Amino acid sequence: MQGYMHAFVIFAKLFLNIPSFKPGSQRIKTGSLIHRSANKQSVVNILTRDVAWKFIKFGIVGFSGVLVDFGFTYICKEWLKIQKYVANAIGFTVAASSNYFLNRWWTFHSQNPEIAMEYTRFLLISIVGLGINTLVLWILVSKGKYNFYLAKLFAIAVVTIWNFIANLNYTFV
Repeated sequence: MQGYMHAFVIFAKLFLNIPSFKPGSQRIKTGSLIHRSANKQSVVNILTRDVAWKFIKFGIVGFSGVLVDFGFTYICKEWLKIQKYVANAIGFTVAASSNYFLNRWWTFHSQNPEIAMEYTRFLLISIVGLGINTLVLWILVSKGKYNFYLAKLFAIAVVTIWNFIANLNYTFV
């Protein structure tokens, strides 16, 4: 278990402190992320109130997505008698779509006219997040012998950070 946590810490440090160069400057400060736009790179300091407030909003939207996911999954599985894995996929898709539109409007205030491309990026990040969630859950439960629901909470925390940083720097630029 120690090895997995060490690998995670190294990954987090590398991901959160991306060393890079801006034209005409030296190294980017620690605690910053590269924020790419159409023609340039700029630095997003993740320790600002603006980014912290976006993260809080992102978390609120994510919580609403959990309710949407469970609600649609339940309706599809229990009322409409759709097979449970298909119902789960429907719940995930509806929740991811709901999260996209709420984050576009409320969290990131996106004005990007290319909604289809932005939505596709958001869904891709969500699918990668689902993979990370499953991997973290599997490692903690199978290898670490942690309680399933405690491990799920940790996996959700990890994926929330991944989804926020990825969407901040890739989807809503």
